[in-house]
Amino acid sequence: MKITPSTKIAALLEAYPQFGDMLGNISPALKKLNSPLVRKTLAKVTSLEQAASMAGLDVGDLISKLTPLLTGKGEGDSGDLLAKGLEVLKTIKKKK
Repeated sequence: MKITPSTKIAALLEAYPQFGDMLGNISPALKKLNSPLVRKTLAKVTSLEQAASMAGLDVGDLISKLTPLLTGKGEGDSGDLLAKGLEVLKTIKKKK
């Protein structure tokens, strides 16, 4: 799956279940997107760009950090994916 600013949160959660565990660690504002009710409703229409904006994050930086973690290429290809993901996510730039 190609991850772009227009990718819907629900599609990411379906393709990469581990993304749900990362949401709250990216930003507390995004944690609610992983709840079962919100997954069935709001997450279907919320894009990664919108979520990044809600969290005050740069969407390009978020995508560049998430892609290797979620797809298992690059920084997240071995060991504990969630632990590595949390470390990488701490480096995401805040939106200016």
